[in-house]
Amino acid sequence: MSGLEGVAGVFAVLQVADRVLSICGKYASAVKDAKDDIRRLTSEVNALQKVLKSVDEMAHAPGMMCGVSPSILEELAGTIGECGFTLDQVESQLDPKQRRTPMRRFGFRALKWPFKSKDIASILETLHRQQSTITVALSLDQRKRSDLVDQERQIDKLPYADDAAFNSHFWEQKPCCLPETRVRLLQMVDDWYKSSQSVCIFWLRGMAGTGKSTIARTVARSFADQAQLGASFMFSQGRGDLGNAKKFFTTIAAQLARNVPSLRGNISRAISENPTVLREGLREQWKQLILRPLMRLEATAPPARTFGLVIDALDECEEDDVRLMLPLLAETKALERVRFRIFITSRPETPIRLGFQKMQQGTHQVFALHEIDEKITQHDICLFLTYELENIRRESCLQPEWPDKDSIESLARNSSGLFIYAASACRFIREWATVRPPAESLMHLLEIPTTSESPVGKLDEIYTHILEHSIIKSKSIQGRDELGARFRAIVGPVVILFDTLTCASLAKLIDSTKERVITLLSSLQSVLDISDSDRRPIQLLHPSFRDFLLNRNRCTDSCLTIDETKGHEELARCCLRIMFKGLKNDICGLQSPGATVQGVTDEQRDHHLTSELKYACRYWVEHLPWSKISLHEGDQVHQFLRKHLLHWLEVLSLMKKTSEGVLAILSLESMVSPNENPTLHAYIHDAKRFALSSRSGIEEAPLQLYHSALLFAPEWSLIRNQFKDDVPRWIIPLPKVPRDWGRLPQTFEGHSGWVADVTVSPDGRLVASGSADRTVRLWDSATGSLQATLEGHLDQVFAVAFSPD
Repeated sequence: MSGLEGVAGVFAVLQVADRVLSICGKYASAVKDAKDDIRRLTSEVNALQKVLKSVDEMAHAPGMMCGVSPSILEELAGTIGECGFTLDQVESQLDPKQRRTPMRRFGFRALKWPFKSKDIASILETLHRQQSTITVALSLDQRKRSDLVDQERQIDKLPYADDAAFNSHFWEQKPCCLPETRVRLLQMVDDWYKSSQSVCIFWLRGMAGTGKSTIARTVARSFADQAQLGASFMFSQGRGDLGNAKKFFTTIAAQLARNVPSLRGNISRAISENPTVLREGLREQWKQLILRPLMRLEATAPPARTFGLVIDALDECEEDDVRLMLPLLAETKALERVRFRIFITSRPETPIRLGFQKMQQGTHQVFALHEIDEKITQHDICLFLTYELENIRRESCLQPEWPDKDSIESLARNSSGLFIYAASACRFIREWATVRPPAESLMHLLEIPTTSESPVGKLDEIYTHILEHSIIKSKSIQGRDELGARFRAIVGPVVILFDTLTCASLAKLIDSTKERVITLLSSLQSVLDISDSDRRPIQLLHPSFRDFLLNRNRCTDSCLTIDETKGHEELARCCLRIMFKGLKNDICGLQSPGATVQGVTDEQRDHHLTSELKYACRYWVEHLPWSKISLHEGDQVHQFLRKHLLHWLEVLSLMKKTSEGVLAILSLESMVSPNENPTLHAYIHDAKRFALSSRSGIEEAPLQLYHSALLFAPEWSLIRNQFKDDVPRWIIPLPKVPRDWGRLPQTFEGHSGWVADVTVSPDGRLVASGSADRTVRLWDSATGSLQATLEGHLDQVFAVAFSPD
């Protein structure tokens, strides 16, 4: 019998207890020489009954027993069984119906108390011990539940990149490898993962369209099916947090805490011991949230504990982040009893290749997809095409003979080893199935003139064919130009945006209509994932489509080529238009100056901040360097900063992106010449000083921008004087402040002891400080945010220095 079944039997024990109490009541009125013993036994059984009722209530409450540990369940079941046995024995002694004496004829009128004082003492001791055991077990369970709740609360604080996991809502519709495809490669990965002698990192590299992401999802699914997937992160350029590593380690830590229960406590403790780690740099987050918890687990884990991390499309992450991440991931080589296997896919981009080359020998292994025998790849693509075209045949109710084997093999040869070619071809056939027979579409694809033998050239040909049939349907020059202009106006932003938007939000951003956007994009479902839902954003089905459209040498039709520079310029102007229209003081209606960001609910934030406004506030400055826009005094940017600087910073605070705002202002300052535009440069410089000095306050409470930030800005501050009317009138008198900012741009706060030495990194990005508190701290020189805390020194740190390289 399981512990859960044993606990469920508590009701039967309660029934016995009820009978014992009933019999004791009758003895109390019939027997005069054992009043004290009867009272003591009644009292003890009453106390035990209350405890047993608590167990019974817990056993019948929905879901209450699910979180109780097996060991506690077993202990409760055993003790409840002992209680039942003890009470049965007591009842058999007390009940005259079960005793072979003359008293059976006279009932309770002839009762004689059956226990001696020493017997009662023994029974009471046994019942008390059983009651105490149950009480302790319940309290231990309650404490564990409380610990779990606290751990969950800490884990929930981790910034999380939505849709990062392979099985998230966005990726769950993406395919895995079909049966009997990629057999040797997947076996190689499985052998690497399971071997105790394997290196800690497996890098699968290959050119665009060779199926790396499908393989990554298959590997992640395999790990998950074995309950050995620690975490997964699927990078995706142009999808906000999935295009950089800002939330990479915190997302991995959150998944590890949920997928590996033995790590949950260590990660939770890391957050509670150092809450600022959530805002620190990647190095510190890796060390505190992942590496150190793994090392603590290693000290207690049984041998051969293995779990994996799957990282897909690393090349779609920002280069600076990649350079930092790879050497950190390689530190898992030091783990021995806990085997943390990291599977990475990417194109062979230079920063990634160099990162792996710099790793210590014996840290990683590399496999290139082009090393797979061409016949094997051709066979796998044929299987894929057979599967997809069979589905189309069934959907369209075609004859069983379609498609013939020769057509499948010809289309597979045309793919030149690129699965994305085969996938795009199948999507094209399916998309047009309602207006053109699939057999005709397949014939069109097979008749595409082939002018290139390279895989990329073949991919360009099918993209061109799809767009010619989907968009450029007119033969006249005027008609082609009109259709091309419409295509570039809508698809251009889709491939250039730094984050995805829904059809409705995109339409508002580019000042169009939702119907017009959907009408054009609905004919491009071979290359785009679109929906008219207000929740599902427009997605590129593969990043190679972006590469094609932005490269004039690949997309040779001028009607289809996207001018990236013009696209960024237009998006920057669209962002400014949205912000001019939507920004205002106290946009979320918080009213109280002390209202914190943490107190703003997601519903409240989403109600007042539209998706297009959030995009505009976060990315408008990032579009400027990619465009040819020059900043001048009195231009649109200058007007925006004079009217909406504080409103913009308020929204960034509400989005928890204040540091990004500081970096954006620094970027603006670098774009303006102090000699050519002295007024604009001075204004932006003052905005920088204002943001740096008030950053910590407005990060916590957005409306402090109009209170403490303005009130304590220097008397001559351009920002203070520009927005003086925003200071609440009830604040009188105003505090006395210095006339100017002074020479101190910002203060780095965090050391608990005096600071002995400070130095700046050779590239100027980091500031290191050594302190009497026995730590070295690394700071972002631009924003002042803490990037890492180096602990472990046995004494005060008197000197710090950076390596020249």
